[in-house]
Amino acid sequence: MGYMSSDLSASGVSKNAVTCSRSEDGATTTIRVLGHLAGGAESGLNTTIKKAARADAHVILDLSGCDYCDSATLGLLVGWQRRLDERFRLVLAASGNVRRVFEITGLSRRLAITTQP
Repeated sequence: MGYMSSDLSASGVSKNAVTCSRSEDGATTTIRVLGHLAGGAESGLNTTIKKAARADAHVILDLSGCDYCDSATLGLLVGWQRRLDERFRLVLAASGNVRRVFEITGLSRRLAITTQP
């Protein structure tokens, strides 16, 4: 399994890390996000998702280590869910700020969300 790591702080956001791994059969790419997704970080995340989607892999975006996401990030995730449909899945922590945002906005009912990668 290959791993790639990048720091979203280049977008002016601190305390962020993105790790990508692809399954051995190449059918799934998992993107793990730690920290805050705000203040322009969605641009770097969009690039990472775009690379994974081009490989025709299923994309799992693991936000269970994410403690904050802004409205721009929510819009980005809705857009990718529409484009990739069944090939896109979100992983959220069972509780916490990010989970609460998804529940309040109704996105927890509209997007493919699980608590397990």
